[in-house]
Amino acid sequence: MFFGRRQAGGQVTQAFACEWPTCLQPVRQLKRRHGHKVVSKLLQRLESGIIIDGVCARLVREHPEIRFLTIHDSALAVEHSADTVRRAMREEFERYGMRATIRQKNGREIVFDY
Repeated sequence: MFFGRRQAGGQVTQAFACEWPTCLQPVRQLKRRHGHKVVSKLLQRLESGIIIDGVCARLVREHPEIRFLTIHDSALAVEHSADTVRRAMREEFERYGMRATIRQKNGREIVFDY
């Protein structure tokens, strides 16, 4: 629905309309006016802004001792800083009214997929 061409009446569109009825029309208008790729690009821009301008900036400012990397839709940090990185990610997404699903892959380094 967000990433492909407009398909009126499809199952995904109907389910979206039932769950978020006030959002469907703006999504359709954006796609109609600016092409079917615009919504996915806007969502990617929002996500990268939350991570770079939110999570990363916050960690650098509040915890300059923590070393971390972002890799596409993941963050890599050492194990002893995992709770701090996870908390920063959760709180930055919450500032936008979103609840991120953050999965932790164990090992010496911690990878968070959001």
